Amino acid sequence: MKRWLLAFLLAFVLAWLLAVAIGADSEAECAPGEVCWEVTVCATMTPPPSVIPSQTLTRTPDLVPTPTAHGTEVTPRPTILPTAVPTRPVYCPILVGARWLGNEPASSWERVPAAGIELADVRVQQEPGKNVDAWANGEISKAEAAGLVASLATYGTCYPGSSAQYAQEVAHLARTFGPRLIAMRADNEPDQCAQGPEFFAYRQAAVYTAVREATSGVDPLAGTRSEITDARQRVANTPALIVSAPGLTFETTAQYWWADRYFRALSGYQCPGTRNGECLDAAAVHLYHAGGWASDASKLQEFRKLVHKYLPSSVPIWVTEFGDNSPQQHAVLGNMLDVLEAEDIPLAIIYRADQSGDPWDQRGFGLTDASLAMLAGRLLGR
Repeated sequence: MKRWLLAFLLAFVLAWLLAVAIGADSEAECAPGEVCWEVTVCATMTPPPSVIPSQTLTRTPDLVPTPTAHGTEVTPRPTILPTAVPTRPVYCPILVGARWLGNEPASSWERVPAAGIELADVRVQQEPGKNVDAWANGEISKAEAAGLVASLATYGTCYPGSSAQYAQEVAHLARTFGPRLIAMRADNEPDQCAQGPEFFAYRQAAVYTAVREATSGVDPLAGTRSEITDARQRVANTPALIVSAPGLTFETTAQYWWADRYFRALSGYQCPGTRNGECLDAAAVHLYHAGGWASDASKLQEFRKLVHKYLPSSVPIWVTEFGDNSPQQHAVLGNMLDVLEAEDIPLAIIYRADQSGDPWDQRGFGLTDASLAMLAGRLLGR
């Protein structure tokens, strides 16, 4: 009996020591210039990182609308048989951005990099036939002057024109400004419009196809700053211009089913430029601190589960709006960053960067000095 007990204790101690050794190894940082692709493996970007097999994904065209109702620029697909999907890097810090509405003073752009914010999320309002080049150039130039990388959102959510026209206008912006951007997305919270989720799924496919065609054959690295390419590889594993889906609200049961129908319909389209033909490089959700830490985590988990029910698990989840307007904003945002990091969210955008007299700021969503100090300590170790 004593021998049996002694053997058991010895086996337990050896197992514990092995677990500690593995854990210590798994926490090792990559060497400079390397990217971690597995928990314990660091790989350089050349040769490309390894891939892992994925399950077969079946697309059911009877669940999506007939494209000819809106145009012919995309086509439905019945089945996709992917062979592999990339793993996302680990030990890569979350890329935090801030939303800009276009009326902030220059001082607001200059103060956020010192807090560890790397991304400026700028927007233009797209209307049929309206040229917004000067508007877009001005906002992107402000970001560049502040040392920030820029993403561009085209707000045409309830756009009255056709999907084909809208897609070509977004593609024009991609062709013109793509080398200066990390990402683009068309529309914002489309569930607020009268058109249904199938309509916006079709429009996302049309936009994605048009943007890829407009930027094909163009070296995505030409004329860019190196940090743009680095940021793209951090959040979506691509050096090319990222085209994400629009940010969706995800607070109510009705919004859950809207999103379910949207991603189910979107999975029925074949688009160029992605490994498995999906018509987005990232899925996006908006997260506001309404229900507390556990509620935020649960919401992200449910959104991820919904997206990956229809799309490959390699599609990353972004949070393109998160914020708080309480007197304890700095503490709340810190807790939300805990959630985002725990849920492996590679990119998150704070709403919004500065209080500048805009009517929206009466709700207090602008970043306070206390929040900037918290972010600097969190993101930069200050």
